[in-house]
Amino acid sequence: MWTKFYGLMKLVFTFGEQTRKNTDKIEELREDVKQLTRGIERMAYEIQRLRDDFDHFKDNERNEREKMALRLEVDMLRFERRLSSGKSDDAGDD
Repeated sequence: MWTKFYGLMKLVFTFGEQTRKNTDKIEELREDVKQLTRGIERMAYEIQRLRDDFDHFKDNERNEREKMALRLEVDMLRFERRLSSGKSDDAGDD
């Protein structure tokens, strides 16, 4: 009878110790998850920032292409005007 009692008490203490170890391990894992979450949030922020920078770059490039096209068009119009003014002496500034 004392042997059974001793065995049960040993089992209770063993379960208690194991429960404490598991609780400690769960807390460590929770901290790891928090750190991973913060890392993922930082990565998501950086990806969004890079995406925004790239969109800004694309907008700037598009604007530069539009400016170049307009400059080319102005130059072509000026050239056409010079050609047309050279053909007839009475051409106006139309």
